[in-house]
Amino acid sequence: MNNETIYKLNWQYDYWGDIEKCFPKGCKVTAVVNKVTYNYAFLITAEGIICYLYKGKISSPWIVKDLTEVITLRESLNCTVADYDFEKKRLIVSLNLN
Repeated sequence: MNNETIYKLNWQYDYWGDIEKCFPKGCKVTAVVNKVTYNYAFLITAEGIICYLYKGKISSPWIVKDLTEVITLRESLNCTVADYDFEKKRLIVSLNLN
């Protein structure tokens, strides 16, 4: 018998079919910072879900004026799911720095 691969399965689970069950509001999610700007950051989870973090969603003992001073690129963060953006297929997350 030939050991040649005829077809390689390239399948990925679609989390957006039941995102509210996979990532309910209030659950913790670990994501890596993919892009950081003054007002917002984009993160990505191990499952490949894009997360959006706005500076107003950060809880900290000091006022966050510039997000680039608080978090860095490729940093792993433990965020909380706050809401869903179904149109753009991303999670809206919050971050607690206390």
